[in-house]
Amino acid sequence: MKEITWETIVEKVLHDLETNAYAPGEKLPSENKLAHRFGASRAEVRKAYRELKHRGYIFSVQGRGSFFVGKREKLPFSMMRGRSFSETAGLLHCTYQTETVSCKTIGFNPQIYRSLEAEEGDVIWKVVQRRILDGEPAVLHIHYLPEKQFPDLAETGAKLTSFYGYLREHGYRQIRVASPQLTVGLLTKKEEELLSMPSYATGLIYSAQTLHAPAGAILELGRTIYRSDRFTFLLEAHENVIEL
Repeated sequence: MKEITWETIVEKVLHDLETNAYAPGEKLPSENKLAHRFGASRAEVRKAYRELKHRGYIFSVQGRGSFFVGKREKLPFSMMRGRSFSETAGLLHCTYQTETVSCKTIGFNPQIYRSLEAEEGDVIWKVVQRRILDGEPAVLHIHYLPEKQFPDLAETGAKLTSFYGYLREHGYRQIRVASPQLTVGLLTKKEEELLSMPSYATGLIYSAQTLHAPAGAILELGRTIYRSDRFTFLLEAHENVIEL
């Protein structure tokens, strides 16, 4: 029989927590009891409890065990980019800060260059922003931007706080989102670090192209990573063209 992994234990314990099997502050089973319940090793149970603690669902008291914090409400977020992050966060009454983590040119990457319809000699910038929600890293915005559309990136990229605001400053008042995709995937080590998540953590990953609506020029290839323990997504339709 295949051994139960810590990921499976996390899923099953989360189901217990979400279905009111435990009250806030109630003690959870010991590692030995949980290992016996699932037929798993204590090492896998220990990893599962470590992950649940990291996600904010449980806390531990030395010598006493692990306890349920209480239900953690996920923030509803729209998948479609008809509204800026700041507008959505405001509607959800979230306090947030934006940090520009890095701004640099990238080497030739066939997939990225093809998505931007760029030639091999074109200069492409990668701007990484981190959103801190209620004091906790929660979102990464990764923008791939062609220098031919934004020639001032070397001077302004590191100061970018609002992508939509940046577009308006450059005269792009109508945009269109193309090829949107929402997936669940593993993060890179750097992404785990920036979002304060454990190894082999998964995130909700939204990727899309941003186009200038009248001309059809591709302005950006975006990849936004949301912590899966903080967000749930709503599918909302919006007009094909977004007025900025």
